[in-house]
Amino acid sequence: MGGLVLLAGNWRAIYVLQALLGLCLLLYALTAFRESLLISARRSLRPSVLIESYSIVLKNADLRRNVLIYGLSFACMFTYIAGAANAYVGQFGFSETNFSIVFALSSMGIILGAMVNTRLVKMNLTAPRIIYVGLGMMLASVALINAFAALQCLQAYILAILAGMVIFSFGLIAPSLNHEALRHLGHVAGVASAVMRCVQMLLGAAVSAAGIVIPKTYPATSNMGILMLA
Repeated sequence: MGGLVLLAGNWRAIYVLQALLGLCLLLYALTAFRESLLISARRSLRPSVLIESYSIVLKNADLRRNVLIYGLSFACMFTYIAGAANAYVGQFGFSETNFSIVFALSSMGIILGAMVNTRLVKMNLTAPRIIYVGLGMMLASVALINAFAALQCLQAYILAILAGMVIFSFGLIAPSLNHEALRHLGHVAGVASAVMRCVQMLLGAAVSAAGIVIPKTYPATSNMGILMLA
């Protein structure tokens, strides 16, 4: 989609389109959905109640562990997302359209990972086991990216395949991490979910900033691999 937008306008048009789509979704949510939670079950938005909810959430050791794993896994994947343009267009010489196609294909891994997660759950595999397997796949893929980059034989198709495996791994573990983080929190699960998303976005922003300030001594793929491994 981004490549098609760039054919009609500049990069700013992508954000304009995103803003318009977001506005449409907001209007649709406001007009088509009604609150289904009973009034008696709703929590107050008073500051004291919110502080109490966040205190309960942040004291939960299981949540902290799963949030950290989720956030760092997302940061690993987002390093590729943030640095893909420099790698494919800047280093490998892809056109914007070809880059969009390759990026879209590798990004489909997150959908496939979530689908596989569903099948594995139906086969009675536990969430921790799925998480361990997914993290192992992610680590192995990142290690191979760094190995190929160090040997100076990291081709575009190899990067796309291995990065696709990283994205697939995140899609595989994300539902299980969400389940493990929220399942015991009951009435404060919404607050816990907000904490997860906050940490996720903060770490994503951090790796994006690191990708900008990191010295350009090495090729874009080498810098990307180092950040993903970190």
